[in-house]
Amino acid sequence: MTAFHEYRADCVVAESNFGGEMVRATIHAADPNVPVRLVTASRGKAVRAEPISVRYAQRQVHHAGRFAKLEDQLCAFTAAGYGGSGSPDHADAAIWAMTYLFELGDGSGIIEFYRRESEGGK
Repeated sequence: MTAFHEYRADCVVAESNFGGEMVRATIHAADPNVPVRLVTASRGKAVRAEPISVRYAQRQVHHAGRFAKLEDQLCAFTAAGYGGSGSPDHADAAIWAMTYLFELGDGSGIIEFYRRESEGGK
């Protein structure tokens, strides 16, 4: 919960078909005021990543800082799927986060984020 409060997040996103209710219960046990948004992973990771990869290609996504694991995992995705070793956990988390921020298709999720930031994170 430290990261949620430190970064003034809107919510925590968890996959409902992979322990989401347990995640929600655990988070609410630590802090019942943290909103948890459950998402259903109905498509494979590579398919879910495609719209976000387009955003990268259009230079709509930028990273500030160094994220070696994330970058390695993102580079291991191909049209055939994930070709890296282990779980693409960092990539999957980033893809869910960006999907949330771009979720309305018009980018208004990110506009809402920056509106709140300009108001001091209210």
